[in-house]
Amino acid sequence: MGRGVLFGINPFKTVKWTLWYLLRLVVYLYFIFLIYNCKYSADYYQEAYRPQYHFSPEKKWMNDPNGLVYLDGEYHLFYQYYPDSTVWGPMHWGHAVSNDLITWKHLPIALYPDSLGYIFSGSAVADTKNMSGFRKNDEIPLVAIFTYHNQVYNDQQRVYVQTQGIAWSIDRGRTWQKYKNNPVIQNPGIFNFRDPKVIWYQPANKWIMVVAVNDRVYFYSSTDLKVWESLSAFGRIGSMSLYNPDCCFVSNILIIYYLKFGA
Repeated sequence: MGRGVLFGINPFKTVKWTLWYLLRLVVYLYFIFLIYNCKYSADYYQEAYRPQYHFSPEKKWMNDPNGLVYLDGEYHLFYQYYPDSTVWGPMHWGHAVSNDLITWKHLPIALYPDSLGYIFSGSAVADTKNMSGFRKNDEIPLVAIFTYHNQVYNDQQRVYVQTQGIAWSIDRGRTWQKYKNNPVIQNPGIFNFRDPKVIWYQPANKWIMVVAVNDRVYFYSSTDLKVWESLSAFGRIGSMSLYNPDCCFVSNILIIYYLKFGA
């Protein structure tokens, strides 16, 4: 019986083969995981009824596009996303980037629900002037502005269901941090208070926010994206409910467009 062999068994050789089989098992499980997530399956993004021109997530539920913004050669697309089902549920912000607006690379979920609520629709800006103070190591901050929807309050039929919050990224949108003093705008006592759209207004050196509030829109301004001042409101009493407002300045004239629901 040779040295290191006990009862005809070489423990060093046994350990070697055990490690080898464990490594093979790990590799097999990894490829099963990839196939399950459609990363390398033959029909990846070729399934029946899968849109080939219009954007779609890899799987599960999506609706409103949010936070369309451009930074450093990349277009960022955020969207309402529920990763656990094919029907609506607690809203997250899904995230993808593109160089050409046709071919998209999926990134990890940007924003998850938290104790303040689900993450409803909103917008995103590239804070090139670092008005927010979030810049670090010369990285331009991306700032997301979104509606918190408190489903518990909603189920209890309270009024103060929706508030506005912000989050930022200093690594080109790969990771996100929510502002510690969220919400940055409290609910003014109206059930529908949602979908903030934020743009930069150079003549005033301020950010302008438009928020859908039942049958009208509210306007706010800020110099740092954290503290907001109420400006005015626009709309017609008793008209259809408004959602997802968008806006732009044309020769210093603010143009607003939005979705309308109701009779």
